[in-house]
Amino acid sequence: MHHQLYSPELDLRFQQIENPFQNTFEWAFDLPILTNWLHQRFDAKLFWIHGKPGSGKSTFMKFLFKSPCTWQLLYDFWESDAREIKAGFFFHYRGSAAQKSFEGVLRSLIIQVVSPYSESYRERYQRTRIWYQQRKRQCNELKGRIREAHAVMGTAEEQIPEIKEKINQLRTKLEKGDDDGDNRKSMTEALDAAQSALKDLQKEYAKSRVAVPELIGVLQSKVQDIYNVAIKLRKEEDVPIRSFLSQIVGDFEKLDSRPETKLGRIVRQILNQEMLKMNLVLFFDALDEFDGHPDVICRFIKGLVQGSARSKTKVKICLSSRPWKALQDHFSAYPQIALEMHTKVDIEDYVTGSVKGWRSTMPFVNQLVSAILTRANGVFLWVRLAVGVLSRSLKPDGNPATLEQLETQLSQLPNDLSEFYQLIIERIGRSNRHRTFALLELLARRNPNVPPPTAAQIREAVLVSECTDFQDAEEILKAAHAANTAEQARIDLATWGGGLVEIGKRDRPELMH
Repeated sequence: MHHQLYSPELDLRFQQIENPFQNTFEWAFDLPILTNWLHQRFDAKLFWIHGKPGSGKSTFMKFLFKSPCTWQLLYDFWESDAREIKAGFFFHYRGSAAQKSFEGVLRSLIIQVVSPYSESYRERYQRTRIWYQQRKRQCNELKGRIREAHAVMGTAEEQIPEIKEKINQLRTKLEKGDDDGDNRKSMTEALDAAQSALKDLQKEYAKSRVAVPELIGVLQSKVQDIYNVAIKLRKEEDVPIRSFLSQIVGDFEKLDSRPETKLGRIVRQILNQEMLKMNLVLFFDALDEFDGHPDVICRFIKGLVQGSARSKTKVKICLSSRPWKALQDHFSAYPQIALEMHTKVDIEDYVTGSVKGWRSTMPFVNQLVSAILTRANGVFLWVRLAVGVLSRSLKPDGNPATLEQLETQLSQLPNDLSEFYQLIIERIGRSNRHRTFALLELLARRNPNVPPPTAAQIREAVLVSECTDFQDAEEILKAAHAANTAEQARIDLATWGGGLVEIGKRDRPELMH
């Protein structure tokens, strides 16, 4: 079941989200509304984190998911004899179908919830099962050897009389002495061969006749071992963890319907199970990137905390999204925070850290930081873009920029992110526009099911996109290979991307999110 459901792309978005800037989001565990929700057992099983586009919701969700403080504060939610399970799904609209679809959510949840139990069960009983399988193989080998011995005995019992008859006939002819010398010699050789064959057959027959009872005795001992282990394993049938796994897998194999319906029933079965005490904490990021009607995913998430009264599965869910009206209609009654209302200090730390290298030539940096913060309005991504734009214009003529120049530049930056993106594109030289288009298309349409290309590979693909025939492409690639260092690739992608493209882990280019 695991192999049918799992795909590496299900975890890809979580891995792509950058870790927060140093000390960012530490304030979260000083917020009573959040700590109370984590720490106490009250009726509100959902917590909604909403924020403007670019306010850092995904980074914040990853921070909460990974932070030990989150799981320490959940201490009172856990029951001492219950298994603690955390699971998360981070939607990604630019990703594959599995990263943004309802089926992808179901597949991911089932894997994350069931895997800890299957691994625990395997560790506990694997040695016994390996031993059991070894004995079964040994029994099959013994049965094979017994069949071979019986076959040898059967062949011998059939052929020995025939060979004896042949020997008697040859002896009779030789005793008569009617044949010439050559024929007599031939019959003598045939007699010797027949006697030798008879001797070998009789030896094999005797050997097999002795071996069969011995092999049967060993086989009976192995069978008794298997019987004893089978009794031991049969007792495991009543172990709750095995019953839980058997029921899940059994239904997975039995149900024959649309994937979403089939997997939905299994999720519902996990929520309503009465065999194992399970404390389940779920994180869903970017509900607004779900590839479907918002009501579908909202009703599903609310349904996850509505298990049967007898269920032994307890559920808490933390979710994040933009504050769309459709989402407000579903979640406004639950504990919540607007992220941009709490990140002023984080943004200030980020800006200060980002421009600290400018202080040596610009003593007015503090004033610039203040101007950036005034415009930020709680949107991390706007700050990152603004710092990038300012850094690329610091020394237009080889001299440090003045405060007035930078403030003028800052004042021209739009508040709306879409307009900001448009401005960035417009500021890229027209001679590079085609390359910018090719770069963004390559990254936006990349197949998430194959390993991501390196910066050097993307650079070559962008250059080749300008060619009109094979010969042009060949010449371009030869020239590119001559200067295609990792540093050159980074420089070119930064020029063409205008700050919208970042080089991630292992030298892999990514679109800024």
